[in-house]
Amino acid sequence: MRTLTARAEVYAVLTDPAAEVPAVPDGASGVRWLRAAVARFSNGDAHARRRALAMSELAAVDEKSLCDKAFEWTCGIVSESGPVVDVMALIARRVPVGVLAEALGLPDVSRDVAVVARAYHPHVEPDAETEEALSRLVEACGPGADERAAARIGLLIQACDATAGLVASALLSGSVAGAEPPVRVTRRVVGGEIVALDLAAAKLAFGAGVKECPGRGHAVALVMGILAALRGFRVVPGKIAYEPSVNIRVPVSLPLVRSDSVGGLC
Repeated sequence: MRTLTARAEVYAVLTDPAAEVPAVPDGASGVRWLRAAVARFSNGDAHARRRALAMSELAAVDEKSLCDKAFEWTCGIVSESGPVVDVMALIARRVPVGVLAEALGLPDVSRDVAVVARAYHPHVEPDAETEEALSRLVEACGPGADERAAARIGLLIQACDATAGLVASALLSGSVAGAEPPVRVTRRVVGGEIVALDLAAAKLAFGAGVKECPGRGHAVALVMGILAALRGFRVVPGKIAYEPSVNIRVPVSLPLVRSDSVGGLC
């Protein structure tokens, strides 16, 4: 598979109306249904309709409120933790997903979202645990397996691993502005050929064109709230291992310790 890395080339493909995402098989139920029903893996009119559903859900969510809630949730977790806090295990996925779910009027479904997120992309085969988690998500986001439920689930999944990667990168770099794109690669069909687009090399963290991340501002607000709550903590030195993934960069673990010289805000 050919990989494009130059910013101009990647941007040109992302903004080319003729460049589509690779098709996913239709599915009557389960994870295959979800993939076939979300904007992420759709093209043309179906994509436009499904993206509009997702955008309408996000339009009702105030970004400042997300930031404040993320701060509060993170402070609560930190206050109940010991001297070392593993951001990846306790905060990076749980807080963004839980806070966004609450803003959408849903219960805290962060655990189920994290399970389904592992098998969201077509190259991963879903197992029984994943299908059971998705069934609970459909029930929470429903009342049935329709495109609105799929849009809600898709938003929560996109708030899971990608935002977790952004949290980690921002902590390692010292700011959201200095963070590397957590989503490294996406794919498009160009002239009948599937081409990989290196978003990290192109410095296009949230994509571009009709599939640009619809929740960019919401994701940044969530991360800013988390970072504010973790002010006064520092990353424990050591080699960082990353989860095996072809398209996203998320540490397995990222322990933080409270600085001796600066008190945290929580």
